[in-house]
Amino acid sequence: MKFKMSKQSKKHGRMVSYVYRLVYRLNPSFERYEKLVEGGHVLRPHYAYALVSTAKEAVKLGYRKISILEFGCAGGSGLVDLEYIGNQISEVLKIEFEIYGFDAGTGLPQSNDYRDCLYMWSAGEYSMDRVKLEKYLNTTRLIIGDTKDTVPEFIKEKAHATIGAVFIDVDYYTSTKSCLNIFNYSDNNYLPRVFVYLDDTLLTSESTGELLAVNEYNEYNEYNKNISVDTLLAEKMSLKWRNWIYLGKKFYHWHNFNHKEYSTPIIGNDKELKL
Repeated sequence: MKFKMSKQSKKHGRMVSYVYRLVYRLNPSFERYEKLVEGGHVLRPHYAYALVSTAKEAVKLGYRKISILEFGCAGGSGLVDLEYIGNQISEVLKIEFEIYGFDAGTGLPQSNDYRDCLYMWSAGEYSMDRVKLEKYLNTTRLIIGDTKDTVPEFIKEKAHATIGAVFIDVDYYTSTKSCLNIFNYSDNNYLPRVFVYLDDTLLTSESTGELLAVNEYNEYNEYNKNISVDTLLAEKMSLKWRNWIYLGKKFYHWHNFNHKEYSTPIIGNDKELKL
């Protein structure tokens, strides 16, 4: 199989980053790829960071295959890039990725709910050409339909690997709330912490859009589950690449406090403070 980055991502590449990637190919390793990502030298770096951090945790917990879910695929460039990034990581780390793309296929639905931030989007936007997209995909499975139906069916099939990361780019509050139902099933479906990427939080509020859906999810699952932003991650990462100050604020984690592996150590003991 031949994996390529999407044309959309290639438009945003920097020449200096292209050189960094060429040098990396001379001696690839997971550690060097991670540094490449942290420096913003890969295409679609926010997707790459999600897969790198998820893969690290999964391997430390003993997993060899994980599922990556994208809700809201539009033209499909994100799925194409996820395949490419996943393949690069699998070349240097003992982990495999199953990628699933959830989409209605017809673009944004009609809505008259102010919580959907209709001042930013219109019905019918971001439709998918499924036939065209499938020509670019290798192993990704497209799941087309309303998430109210497709999510329960997906879980019921029990054919997926453990879920490690979820990308949500469905714009609306109502659609995001439906997507978050993916987290309402038995613990064996997930890593104890699942990386969550929320794309559309800019120019919204805590009372609308994706943020409202997350807040309501947290209120309902007050004691055992929580979706929270990694508060200082963006600032820390921006020391290596300035654009992380923005992209890093889209990074969240779903925490399942009752998961049997939630307290399993994933950080080494090299942090001991010695005299």
